[in-house]
Amino acid sequence: MSRPEGNIGVTEITWEDLLRVLEERPEWLARVRQVVFTQDLLSLPEAVRELVEAHRRAEERLTRLETVVQELLEAHRRAEERLTRLEIAVKELREAQEQTSQQIRELREAQEQTNQQIERIWKVIEQNSIQIRELREAQSRPISRFGKSGRRWKRPIVAFRLWSLSFGTWLKQSAN
Repeated sequence: MSRPEGNIGVTEITWEDLLRVLEERPEWLARVRQVVFTQDLLSLPEAVRELVEAHRRAEERLTRLETVVQELLEAHRRAEERLTRLEIAVKELREAQEQTSQQIRELREAQEQTNQQIERIWKVIEQNSIQIRELREAQSRPISRFGKSGRRWKRPIVAFRLWSLSFGTWLKQSAN
């Protein structure tokens, strides 16, 4: 606005008057802003709004990430618990396997001892069978006389028993 030269009456305007006029006329306020502020300053409110919106979105993403991290931590904790239980179970299984192996070794040893005992028993049975066969053969042969009395025995097995008793008595007496 150019001012004509001359004696024109000037009214003095106070700051309050200027502010009131600018409030009443928003288009004047916008024009004053364009003149007083640079374009950078004028674009600052929009930039701040964009930053606020970006910050809000970042906060939302951060909240979601925090939730995901918490879920991952919980899943990790559960996995650690399962792993600990599995380690304990494997240890228990290993101990049980060692016990089973020891029991199998003991059973093998016992079986071997049993086999040896059975083998000895069979040898004794074979010896007894031989002795029984010999006794039967001896029993089937008639014995004419036995001992000093000259008495004839009808049953050789009874004679054998009496003879073994008298032989045992004789051994005891001769040992004294």
